[in-house]
Formats: sequence, C-alpha cells, structure tokens
Amino acid sequence: MKIQLCKTRKEHLAQVLELLHRDLSEFLPPSDQFEKIWEEFSSQGNVHSLVGLVDGLVIGYGAVIIE
Repeated sequence: MKIQLCKTRKEHLAQVLELLHRDLSEFLPPSDQFEKIWEEFSSQGNVHSLVGLVDGLVIGYGAVIIE
C-alpha cells in the first residue's frame, strides 16, 4: 500500500471531518456548512495541514498551527 501525502484541499474536507468524527470527536457538522468551514480553515495563514491518501481516499490527517 502506497500512501501519498499532499496538502489538504477542499475536496478532502468531507473525508477529513468524517475521520475526525470517527476517531476524535462526537461533533460532525452538517454538510451544508462545509463551504463556510473550508473558507474559514483555508484562510488561516498559520494553519498548515496534510492528508494521507490511498487510492484517493483520506486515511490520515495532520495539522500544525503556528501561533
């Protein structure tokens, strides 16, 4: 299995949120809020994130926040 690492993009958001919901948090926002969430997330210059992909599916997520 080859894992590809790449910068988190808008098309990864639903899978990232599901992954976080499944493994870390009970909260899962409704899909009609995804656009707003992405705009706020991606506009933060101090947040840097990657996803791990296998065959186009998000299998991992990581972020660094520089304060």
